[in-house]
Formats: sequence, C-alpha cells, structure tokens
Amino acid sequence: MFEVTYDPKSFNEYISELHSHLFNDLDFDTIVKTRMNNHRKERFISMYLLKDKSTFNMYRLRSDLMLDNDYQRLIFALGQLREKNKAVLGLVAVLGIMHFEVDMEFSNYEVNVINKDINAYLSWKLKRMLKTLKR
Repeated sequence: MFEVTYDPKSFNEYISELHSHLFNDLDFDTIVKTRMNNHRKERFISMYLLKDKSTFNMYRLRSDLMLDNDYQRLIFALGQLREKNKAVLGLVAVLGIMHFEVDMEFSNYEVNVINKDINAYLSWKLKRMLKTLKR
C-alpha cells in the first residue's frame, strides 16, 4: 500500500492545475479582491497561500491584501492537524512555521475544511502515482 505524503513540487503542480481549472487566467490578486461570498475562492486562497515558503511569507502584506484572517485560520488549522495528518507535518516544515498561536479561535468546521483540501491534494497525488505505475 502507498503512503502518500506532501512534497513541494507536486503540491505546486496541484495548485497550478486547480488554479487553471477553477479560474482560468484570473490572477491571484483578482481572486482575492472578488472572493466575497464565494466559498470556492476562499478555499483556493487558503491552499494557494500554502504553495511555498515565499508565498506563505506574504504575511507582511496580509493586512493590505485583507488576508490576515486567512493566515490566522491556516496557522490555527495546521497546529490542530499536524499530529493527525502527516502531510501537514511536511507543509509545516517547508513553510517554516514554528509557532501556532493565533489571536482568534476557529471552529472545527474551519479546521476540517483545511484538512479536506489537503486530503484532496493527497488524492490527486495518489491518482497521478497510480497512473504512472500503469504505464
């Protein structure tokens, strides 16, 4: 049986495919600006912010981009999930997150949404691995 884990290269490929599939040529800034009342855009933004360390470190601009709540939710969720989901450990290591304290509380539902999206990536990666083996 395969153990599917996080790796930065495939995660970036997944985010690129997801971006293209959901939003065609819409750039990230436009997605952020037009996300009001759009659950799919909210979820994509969270995953996009996890794509690599430099993107995650956009935290310096998070207030300007109105992403502060997104970062708080991600850090809270990753802190909750890191012992339950091995892929989260990989994300946390690559992103260099050392502290999981946040200024607000988030519901189990919000944590589960992040977990579900990370698991969607793992399913995508497993399908690709299985296609490769069939060849």
